[in-house]
Amino acid sequence: MAQAPKTFTLQGTINGGIAAQGMSISAVNSKGQTLDSEVLNGSNSFELSFKTRKALQKAKKGSISLVATDLNGDAGNLIFQDASGDLHPDSQTSAFTIKAKRGSASVNLDLDTTTVGELPPINFNGSRIALTADRDIYTSTQGGQDINGFVDDGQRLTAQDDEITAAAGRLGQNDRINDASSTDNDRLLLNTNSANRLGDAIRGVQEISGIETISVTADQDNGASSFFDKVSGLKTLNISGSFNSAVKHTINGAVEAGARSFDFSGLTAASSGVVMNAFNGGSNQETLRIEGGQGIQGDNFKGGLFNAIINGNGGADELIGSELGASSTLNGGSGQDFITLKNNNASDTVKLIGITNALDQDFITGFAGQANNAANYDILQLDAATYSNYDAGAAANLQTVNDVFANRGARNVILKDTAANLDGFQFQSAPALAIDTTNNVIRYSSTGDFRNGQYQEIAFINNADQLLAGNFNFI
Repeated sequence: MAQAPKTFTLQGTINGGIAAQGMSISAVNSKGQTLDSEVLNGSNSFELSFKTRKALQKAKKGSISLVATDLNGDAGNLIFQDASGDLHPDSQTSAFTIKAKRGSASVNLDLDTTTVGELPPINFNGSRIALTADRDIYTSTQGGQDINGFVDDGQRLTAQDDEITAAAGRLGQNDRINDASSTDNDRLLLNTNSANRLGDAIRGVQEISGIETISVTADQDNGASSFFDKVSGLKTLNISGSFNSAVKHTINGAVEAGARSFDFSGLTAASSGVVMNAFNGGSNQETLRIEGGQGIQGDNFKGGLFNAIINGNGGADELIGSELGASSTLNGGSGQDFITLKNNNASDTVKLIGITNALDQDFITGFAGQANNAANYDILQLDAATYSNYDAGAAANLQTVNDVFANRGARNVILKDTAANLDGFQFQSAPALAIDTTNNVIRYSSTGDFRNGQYQEIAFINNADQLLAGNFNFI
């Protein structure tokens, strides 16, 4: 009898959309282990490969889950002909049966979305300029190369949306790019690699001014840091691809250059993490948005003095909330994340979306419980799609083991009791949450049974024993 293939390949398409962006598709086995994952940024198809034995736990056939995860916040994930849709809820799971002897399968994945309006047209109606290996100078009054004297090529930066492309090695020769208009949406598309790194390219310019978006596509870029002190008028910085420095790559000066939106979600799982926590200044009149990458090492981000929305996404992230007078919404995503909230006289939100096992546990400090801070307590946000015994919008009902002993199976109940009492209790036959007041952890049991370790610790909170119902929000 022929042996089953050692590797299983799952090919899939997402129905309905012509393209997908800012989202990941992961294959997960029955033990909750991630088998493979792919980030989608422009395609509506995916391919996942994994060990057949790990997927099916030696069985001839079985069910695996495909988990679609929103990586870009409120922006659209599926692109249709004339609009885009945001994944709702942000994590969606579909089960599929596979057979070991097959070695491959194809699936069509249907996802629920909410419309986020018409897509802004990508219509760069100004100049399209490709940088050269020489010194390039482009302003509103001149354009060309400095080759033993300036050679004008007739191109100019305009008050329209200009697009500048720089292949690897084509930015950094003391180039000068200065667009005088601040009402357009110019973008610089930069490619980097191990021989032509982002840090060297961006530091090697004379100036980059008035270019609103810098999008970097990296190919094994191994630079340890980049400095944006010669950049001004920036609004958005995107980095995707493989960014593989030996240490986490540190972004310096991009906030000071004007950027308030950062998207690293296209960085692969093999990439190193990104560090961006050394900036100063900021205002609670502005919002800072950061999407982390997929790297196993995780990212280090902070909210500073901004109202901040930070999604760590993959890996072991370190996220720091906003400072005094500003609020933050932090989502560690997959991997064990470390989240620190500040005493900021504001209500912060920590999202535990789709977290069901200790491999994705969040370690949260500085959390303001409702019992101790009635005016500005912090919120744990969970999704009813994952925690199916809880209703979106319903108030949580915190009860001890003795409270619910005669009322098992009640919806929206979160147990709150000592470890000893929880360890001996089966609450119901449905997913359940519990606050272990002895160890200050949030437990999750897919079967409602907290006996004999039949649960996962999904969050440590420094003062979990002080949590009240108002600290929970189900969406």
